[in-house]
Amino acid sequence: MLEVIDVPAENVIGLQLDGKINKQDICKILSPIRYALECNTTVNIYIEIDTLEGFSLGALYEEMKMTLPQIRHFKKEAVVTDQTSLKKWVNLGNTLWWGGEVKYFSSCDRDKALQWVQN
Repeated sequence: MLEVIDVPAENVIGLQLDGKINKQDICKILSPIRYALECNTTVNIYIEIDTLEGFSLGALYEEMKMTLPQIRHFKKEAVVTDQTSLKKWVNLGNTLWWGGEVKYFSSCDRDKALQWVQN
């Protein structure tokens, strides 16, 4: 499951991730991301990860197709999770197709994560 969540800044896209992510999950967040990119010169990502069971190949393809052409516009990603084992996988994905700064926060530091990603 991948859903858009409300965050208090127009240049920040809020996402909540849980379980396995498929192509349909990625496709349903494309419109808010495209809109944010049209309205802002830079876009930051705030993502809450409960559990991560992986990405389907279709999901990976759709994400790369969307992010690679726009990579210079993504500046910060705040990752909120209590699963420290996810850091190596998120780092790998970010190394492959993310151009911005990534910072990790525990779930009890959501407010700090939001503050950091908005500045």
